[in-house]
Amino acid sequence: MKKILFFAAIAAISLASCSNDETIAVNDSSGGEISFRALTNNVTRATVTDLTTIATNGFYVGAWNNSDHSSYFADTQFTKDGETTNYRSTNKYYWPATGNLDFVGYYPNVGGQLTHGAWNTFTLAPASDISTHNDYVIAATINQSKAGSGSGVPLAFKHLGSWIELKVYNSKGNTAGNLKATVTGWKLGYLYNGGVYTVTASTANGSALSTTGSWSYADYVQANATSHKPTEYSETVSNITLSNDGAHDTDGEKVDVGNAMIIVPQTTAKITGSSVYGTDDYLTGAFIGVKLSITDGSNHVLADATGNEMWAIWPISNDWADGYKYTYVIDVSQGGYKEKGTATETLKPWLDGSEIFFSSVTVTDWVVGSATVATP
Repeated sequence: MKKILFFAAIAAISLASCSNDETIAVNDSSGGEISFRALTNNVTRATVTDLTTIATNGFYVGAWNNSDHSSYFADTQFTKDGETTNYRSTNKYYWPATGNLDFVGYYPNVGGQLTHGAWNTFTLAPASDISTHNDYVIAATINQSKAGSGSGVPLAFKHLGSWIELKVYNSKGNTAGNLKATVTGWKLGYLYNGGVYTVTASTANGSALSTTGSWSYADYVQANATSHKPTEYSETVSNITLSNDGAHDTDGEKVDVGNAMIIVPQTTAKITGSSVYGTDDYLTGAFIGVKLSITDGSNHVLADATGNEMWAIWPISNDWADGYKYTYVIDVSQGGYKEKGTATETLKPWLDGSEIFFSSVTVTDWVVGSATVATP
């Protein structure tokens, strides 16, 4: 119900603004229509939403009076005006006779994974299904005057989330190593699954603007309070086989695993070699998990009781910033570490990585025994 009321409130504000725009137009004798020029801020670090996306689909904007942050208009789509660099709304909005405005833009529209609270706050809570993750971008232009926007209000969009992707390879998939690894999934663990971003400033940066802000996580946890199971994002992928058996000649090749995750920027503690499996047998700290099996010829080196893939984890140290892309590369032949253990164990590897071989091989000499033949 809160979401429905929230969207209804947004719709009511938007409709109220529409009903006022004729009055505003009459009061604005200079005909100063509000339009925007879309800029980008380091969008090449994550390429899902860029200027081409914005030019094709437009973006959404809310405006507030700078003096008291009362709403001027809300959740209004602005689309590209032909071949120009300007973006305009279907229902025109005009500058007030007095006072400056604060503008906040975003794309895609709020709802679902991204919600808009106070004028300068956004809550990002990416879905557990990472195939639905969106590359949300936001922009803010604060205390903008009509006089300073003759060519359109500039909006410098920035990526709100952190882009995380995984590549895997098998360094022992050659003839000498003879290990065959199969990957069927991946996940990130012990992290906040949501956060609130507060726009704090929009400052001059050369000819463009830079939108800045801060994150808070008060309403989100890194592990379940009852089960202590870490908060996770995971994905099942089609079999990725890493070997040099001819059918899957990927010896040493780094292969992409599934989709990228676009999650809330954050910093969390790292699992270390001295970390102890604690309450309910879980570790405390960030990790990346790979669901895999490893075989050596016909033997299962790493697999569950039925010979299928199982989870192995690798500790990571994450200091993820908004607008950055992070690529993790894992050599799965190492086998990783156990996800769970007893409360007295420290971090335990599945494999020690050592080849089985023999030394000090001896053959005992033949012992001469006595042999007699019985005579009749």
